[in-house]
Order: sequence, then structure tokens, then C-alpha cells
Amino acid sequence: MCQYVKLLTLLLQDAVIANFEYWSEFVLRIQRDEARRPKALQDWFGQSRIPSLFCLRLRGNWRIGEQQEWALAVQQFPMKGVTPMSEEAPLQASSLMMMLGIEISAVRVGADSELTLLLADGRILTVEGINEEWGESWFLELPVDDPDRDQWSIVCDSQGHISGRFPGIS
Repeated sequence: MCQYVKLLTLLLQDAVIANFEYWSEFVLRIQRDEARRPKALQDWFGQSRIPSLFCLRLRGNWRIGEQQEWALAVQQFPMKGVTPMSEEAPLQASSLMMMLGIEISAVRVGADSELTLLLADGRILTVEGINEEWGESWFLELPVDDPDRDQWSIVCDSQGHISGRFPGIS
């Protein structure tokens, strides 16, 4: 698990939230400026291609800020999701719109695999590591059209176990 958390941190820290999509889940497109690539990534992968754009799928419960503040914000937000959309999906979408272009200052993964992204503007996005609805809680992958899509992923399953694949690991 440790190597996956280290890689996740290197790939996401100092990257920006470039875009997002909503299907039956939110997908953040996170892009790193190649001029700011951490030396540790280059040391780890050498001359191998290191993609600069990744998709972070948020499948488990997630929020912006502290849990109690988020629950209150969901309650007060004038729009609510309609089945099969979650009640909080409109607030989540609105919040993500305001986060586009914001840099990720730090990445943390807790003991229960809760993923926390600390943003440059002070906001905190937290994705629970354990959930009952999906097979995964969160995962990082390449976009569908990337030629190396099958070589890169970091997955937190619904029980909080983190695994993945990337070049050089067998």
C-alpha cells in the first residue's frame, strides 16, 4: 500500500483540478504541469512516459470541508438530487465548479484509506475509503483515450484496500 500512496501523492500534489464529469459518479480530471514534475517521479520512472493528466473517480461518499459543515450545506442548498442521483450531487457539482483551476497542495491517505486533498485555497476534499455502494471507494486512472490507460491505476476498494498498477511493477 505504501508505494501506491507515495505514487498517488507524487502524481496529484501540485497538480490542478482541470475539469470534472458526472455520470453515475463524479470524475475529476487532474493535470500536472510538466515543468513542475517532482524529481522523485523522474527518479522512479526514468525515461518512461509519466502522464500529466489523470482521472480521479469519486465513488465513495465525499465532501468539501468538515462533515458537520457539509451536512448543513447539503440541507441548506436549494437543489437536491433526484433518484438515482444522490441528494447532495447538485451541491457537489456546484462546489467542483468553484474548484476548477485550483492546485492540490497536499495529498493524505488515512488509516482507513480516506483520501484527503488539501487545496491551495484552503478547502479540503475528502473521500471516504470504505463504502457499501460501489466496489471501489476512489480510484485514479488515465483518461479513456490515453494509450497507456491499462498501465496506470491506483484503486481503493470498498473495504479500504489500496492496490494498483504502473510501469515497472509486475
